[in-house]
Amino acid sequence: MKKISTASKLYLITQFLGVLILLIAQTPYFVTLNNLFTDLLQGQIQTHKEIVIVGIDDASLKQLGAWPWDRELFATAIQNLQQANPNVIGIDVLFLEPRKGDDNLKQVVNNGSTQVVLANKFVSGEIQDTVIQSKNVSTGYVNVVPDIDGKIRNTTFAVEANSNNKLTNTEYSFAMQILSEYYKASPSVAN
Repeated sequence: MKKISTASKLYLITQFLGVLILLIAQTPYFVTLNNLFTDLLQGQIQTHKEIVIVGIDDASLKQLGAWPWDRELFATAIQNLQQANPNVIGIDVLFLEPRKGDDNLKQVVNNGSTQVVLANKFVSGEIQDTVIQSKNVSTGYVNVVPDIDGKIRNTTFAVEANSNNKLTNTEYSFAMQILSEYYKASPSVAN
């Protein structure tokens, strides 16, 4: 019987330990620990003072009623925001089906001078777009995948859309569209 050399034993043990460490590192405990360290090293990111976020919270739902809200409410909100003369307005709400009030919402967006970015979503490689189409509307997808703890640490800014298994165009994320409208530039993503 042939004896295994010490160098071969050391090599096999090293390979085994490497695979074991890789497997352990993928367990939820270590993924959570890695996310914690990532958050600590990243620190707090200060929001630009010119950015205003108007959120839909429990108080809003209590005051305005259950979801979905009437499109007239969004039209009024956009009119009010346009009075502040913002560079761009982003509405992270999906308007995928026609509803009462769509015509008024389109009219408000068309009559304003502010570009409005509306949300769409990516499903099975195809974009499900908003029913609110206008010269002052651009869209961006809002699909994101949260980490195991519910936080979003990574996202994509562009994806290739397809039709009949052919790549047809690049679709940009909601955040990328807002950024491009803010800077009045075409969106682009370096590979």
